Amino acid sequence: MREGMKMTVKPLTLQVVEFAVDGQHVGGADIEVQGDEVWCNNFAITPEFRGKGYAQQALKMLIERFGVNTRTCAVYKEAALHIYEKFGFRIVDEGMHDYDGKSYLLKRIVGKREG
Repeated sequence: MREGMKMTVKPLTLQVVEFAVDGQHVGGADIEVQGDEVWCNNFAITPEFRGKGYAQQALKMLIERFGVNTRTCAVYKEAALHIYEKFGFRIVDEGMHDYDGKSYLLKRIVGKREG
């Protein structure tokens, strides 16, 4: 083992969020808090509820509850970018991500604090 290497474990809080309408699952997200950073991961709306405004409503709820508008979110589907852009998010990095054998464009976007 090499001398001088240290390991630091930072506190991590993970919250799984579910969105429902009249008791029916509409979508969900994972919210990760690492120190002062808040990550929104795996944000998705169930296919049958897409195109009906649920994603915008859900993102607004996440921003209000967790402050994700000041941090980073990963977006795998380019079609979803317009929803984030409506809330002031901008692309800061692009790359490829391999998920279940399919390649998706990975875009990290950071929003600006409102107010």
